[in-house]
Amino acid sequence: MGVTVEHLSAAFGKPLDAVFAERLAQVFTSPVTEAGADGLTFADGSTVPVVNHVPRFVPSDAYVKSFSFQWTQYQQTQHDSLRNSGFSKSDVTHKTGLTPDQVAGKLVLDAGCGTGRIAELLAEWGAMVIGADLSLSVDVAQKSLEHFNTAAVIQADIGALPFAPGSFDFVISCGVLHHTPDTRDYTRRLVSLVKPGGELAIWVYSPRLARRQDWIPLTSRLPHVAFNDWCQWIVGPARQDPDNHLLRLLYPVFPFTARHETRDWSALTLFDGYTPTYHGVHSEEEVIDWFTDFGFVDIRRNPVATAIRGRKPG
Repeated sequence: MGVTVEHLSAAFGKPLDAVFAERLAQVFTSPVTEAGADGLTFADGSTVPVVNHVPRFVPSDAYVKSFSFQWTQYQQTQHDSLRNSGFSKSDVTHKTGLTPDQVAGKLVLDAGCGTGRIAELLAEWGAMVIGADLSLSVDVAQKSLEHFNTAAVIQADIGALPFAPGSFDFVISCGVLHHTPDTRDYTRRLVSLVKPGGELAIWVYSPRLARRQDWIPLTSRLPHVAFNDWCQWIVGPARQDPDNHLLRLLYPVFPFTARHETRDWSALTLFDGYTPTYHGVHSEEEVIDWFTDFGFVDIRRNPVATAIRGRKPG
């Protein structure tokens, strides 16, 4: 007898849709045979702990501790549902080209889900969504998605995700892969997870953001609390007087903008831009070449620079 919907629901902390639970049990490299609030057991005999209703396939947040910090500090800042904002909807539309009709009833992987703001939108559109992230943002994402019975979150390295090949109708990764040790290689590792006929959509930093790389060796090593306090402080005058002559001297050598919806949003964006361990930048042509090398067809540019989508033949 296979794992039950009730047991999976206990593991993920909410009543799951029966169809989604069946897909969830089978999507891993080895199918789930037992599940409960404290762990999952797989057909190959392996187990992973479940903590706060999130299966943990990694022992720590490794090189993404800055994201663990920022998404604990800014849990609600970018969520459409909490801010009466259309930010995530615009992000998904312009960076992936996906629409509600395309994802409804499909199994979608959000690789690098952060606080779950995009996964939340996809679930609202009727998708079955699995969000994965290496950082402790998964605890925030789990709460963001707790009222969706077709969404689940795991903590895992997106370069070594524990899913069976060809599992997903869509794999998306927005603003994440450039923060891995090798953007191209980590993109390649997602390819096998796309089913034949399925699609991969990614957005990575363009060369427009290359100046940040000059600062990353310093700013990524600063204490997160102290640098976040500085970000909160500097965006104040930047929002009040963006043409301040001292700031105009700073912007060319240390680029940032404070023109976001809120002060917290501006501070978050500044912190996010200068604290990751890795900060890759890539041209559209480079990313399109990757998709071609990986065997994708119908490769297309989305409206935002370096947002590329392609279909796996089949």
